[in-house]
Amino acid sequence: MTFEQKLEKLFGHWIDHNDSHKDTFFIWAGRAKEAGLTEVADNIEKAGQLSEDVTRQLKDALNKLKG
Repeated sequence: MTFEQKLEKLFGHWIDHNDSHKDTFFIWAGRAKEAGLTEVADNIEKAGQLSEDVTRQLKDALNKLKG
């Protein structure tokens, strides 16, 4: 397996793993908001948004790798 093939597999794993965390962040942000923890919810939601940015960066890198 070439280095590029290894990276491609890693990108797939990283993207899936990160998206799983992102979804969990948004779920728990909603729960925190329902519990009246608005400021905490805002921080958790921001973490979810940052995770979306991470996924975009990883997908961009994967697209560049694939040419």
